[in-house]
Amino acid sequence: MMIHVGYGNYVEASKILAITGIESAPLRRQRQHAADRNKLIDCTMGRAANSLVHLVDGYIVASASKPDTLLERTMKSE
Repeated sequence: MMIHVGYGNYVEASKILAITGIESAPLRRQRQHAADRNKLIDCTMGRAANSLVHLVDGYIVASASKPDTLLERTMKSE
C-alpha cells in the first residue's frame, strides 16, 4: 500500500519505520546527515518541511505535510 506524502509523491507503507516532526535540533541534524549521505528524498516541492518519514533502508523522506496528517493516511491504508 502506498501512502501519499504530498504533491503527488508516495511512499510504500511497509517500508515506513517512523514518522516524526522536524522541530528538534537532533531531527534537523539527522535530516542534514541523510542529505550529506544522499539518503534524503525531498518531497516538499520547495516548501518548508513539516515532517520526516524514516524508512527501513536508511532513507529519510522530507514532507511538507504535518506528521498527524501522514499518520492518519497511514492508519486509513491498513
